[in-house]
Amino acid sequence: ATVIANTKQSPQTAQKIQRKPMTNNKTYKELLEEADRLAYIGDFEESYASYRKAAELEPKEMLPYIKIGELAFSQKNYALALEHFELAQAQYPLNTDIKIKIVRSLIGMRKILAAKTKLEDIKPATQSTLYYQGLIMAFFNDQAGAKDTLKKSMEAGNDEKLRQNAQKIL
Repeated sequence: ATVIANTKQSPQTAQKIQRKPMTNNKTYKELLEEADRLAYIGDFEESYASYRKAAELEPKEMLPYIKIGELAFSQKNYALALEHFELAQAQYPLNTDIKIKIVRSLIGMRKILAAKTKLEDIKPATQSTLYYQGLIMAFFNDQAGAKDTLKKSMEAGNDEKLRQNAQKIL
């Protein structure tokens, strides 16, 4: 769209200034819904853009950062996932689920010691923390510790996927 800069001039002689087309004034909720829909159909670039707009609209909300992190993680972009999970954690520093997402990103980036340190900060132990502690012990060839911790993780919660993954490792 063009805008006429000086209305005293005729439209033919006025200098034309380019402006960006107006964006839809979508609400935070609409942006999240749109981003979810776009991610579902596999349009990850546009989904990311909608999540970013939602984050800009409500910078103190953790959900857009978590969604971007999960989207990046699913694309194996662990550094971007970590960045956004840390932004979410800045809003909710005690949220264990976000801490686990950070641990998973660190493991994906092969920053095993950093993941181990992050896990040690999570109290009390949960099924997820025990599972990832066992995974890290296995990585460092502490087979006895890994076996014991993975067994504990199988008994500590009801996440069937974690239970199955622990069983596979054992």
